[in-house]
Amino acid sequence: MASPLRSVRGAESRRAARLVGERSVPADLFPRGRAPRTGVIAALVRRCYGPRRRRDGARLALVKEWMPFRRAVAWSRYTRRGFATKTVWLRLLPFLAGISTASRAAEQPPLPIELPVTDSIVMTDRDELYVSPTEQYFRLPDQKRLMVPVELAYGFTDRLQLVTRVPYALVDPDAGQTTSGIGDVAVATRYSVVDYREHPFGLDVGLGLELPTGDRRRDLGDGRVALEPSFTASMWLGQVNVQANAGWIHALRNAGDEPDDEAEYNVALLHPIGRWFVVLEGNGETDRKRTTYYVTPGVVWKTTDRLELRFAVPSSVTDPAGDYGLIAGFTFEFEHVFHETEGG
Repeated sequence: MASPLRSVRGAESRRAARLVGERSVPADLFPRGRAPRTGVIAALVRRCYGPRRRRDGARLALVKEWMPFRRAVAWSRYTRRGFATKTVWLRLLPFLAGISTASRAAEQPPLPIELPVTDSIVMTDRDELYVSPTEQYFRLPDQKRLMVPVELAYGFTDRLQLVTRVPYALVDPDAGQTTSGIGDVAVATRYSVVDYREHPFGLDVGLGLELPTGDRRRDLGDGRVALEPSFTASMWLGQVNVQANAGWIHALRNAGDEPDDEAEYNVALLHPIGRWFVVLEGNGETDRKRTTYYVTPGVVWKTTDRLELRFAVPSSVTDPAGDYGLIAGFTFEFEHVFHETEGG
């Protein structure tokens, strides 16, 4: 629907054009008989050749002396060309800005494949596989827990990957016997909506499925089948990369005492120093009964293009989170798993 203000302005412009066209203007004042219909010259013409001033020769002479019409017409045409040029540049600005931001994104150092806790925006390329075991030790209020999850991710395309997570857990309760075994296995898929390698801002979305493969009676699993939609976002702010992800865990079937709905949220600040990344994370989980939150400083070292090491020390902020934790792990990437390179 057209704006009322725009309609009023259009009517005034058409009325001015009719007035200039109907009044008799000397033919020798404009080359090729083209009298301007809008702009500064048209306003001067209306002032000098209005119904009450057509025979006012003195005013016509004054206008001629002050601004010769031939120069005025040439100036008007030059101005219109300049305005058109500026308009073209203004329309090209978003495109040029996109090229500039994309080049700046490409100049940034390669981000870590994995972070200590936060899901990294980095995804595997087509036909690439990475293996990422991590050792996580936490001193909780009522037990000591050692988790060794092994994560495998395969890239079907440069923007679509499948992730499988198989954890091994060792639980040492303050009152009871130590137990160990396989925990709950999780499978997830992730899709890159905005490629972080081509833009300063990146975004991917994912959907995970958690399976009750761990024995909940031995405190090795949660005993629930759950879906987890999630997202991960990334942005460069100067020399600092900011990443954030969040997920909602919803139990489809729950045989244990864990809540049916739970939220996870993480944010990470990364500052590159050569092949090192100084990382500061905030990691939280919230359900209807409690909130656990950690502040996690750490480092990631990209030793080669395929191997990186990471270490972090989570510190609890809330009481249910426990006292402290230690995280150490590595990631190794394999290229061309099922397909050979073009060269051979």
